Amino acid sequence: MDQAIKILNVFDSQEEMATRYGRVDLEKRVIDDVLITTGTMVVCDPTFVRSGEWIEIAVSPGDYPVELCIAHTAGTTDQRIAAARVKFDNGPIKTVTKTTPPDFEVEGGSACFMDKLIAQKLRNAEEKDWVAYLDSLRIRMHERYVPTWSWCSMIIDSTSGENALIFDTGWGDGMYPIYIGLNAHRRPAVLVADFLLDVFIEP
Repeated sequence: MDQAIKILNVFDSQEEMATRYGRVDLEKRVIDDVLITTGTMVVCDPTFVRSGEWIEIAVSPGDYPVELCIAHTAGTTDQRIAAARVKFDNGPIKTVTKTTPPDFEVEGGSACFMDKLIAQKLRNAEEKDWVAYLDSLRIRMHERYVPTWSWCSMIIDSTSGENALIFDTGWGDGMYPIYIGLNAHRRPAVLVADFLLDVFIEP
């Protein structure tokens, strides 16, 4: 689990790293809070929610900050989202584990954190009119686009404020691991999605 420890620590400790691609500067940016009301957070590809192939994590209801780790390759304008984190608890992490299943599949170049009820609503929207749903998502993502990444917070329920936090995934499509840092009570303190840029691996 060495990679898991590096991924969990990189948000708090590292500003740059030497990699096989050269020096990479790591920018950490909190983009928004994700609202969880049902006690179950979902991680999935927002362009294929209708498949129902998402990862579920049991957490206490609440608003939780979502933070991105953005890798800037020195000497270029290339920027990639290397990892995404949600903090549920500011206490110390005692153990690290993977989710079940340990990875989630991305086929549309982006990932999403949201409440399970919101995931079900998005799945219904996809099943009703997939093209219209994707067009709406592309428009929202384009509003904050910089080469070569973007993110958006889609308000799904204007009354409750429930939202879906959507962001690009590293190089794009692939299978990406999810790591959970557990507190002393073995409850999730932090969740990190690793988008496998290799920025955390020394050459």
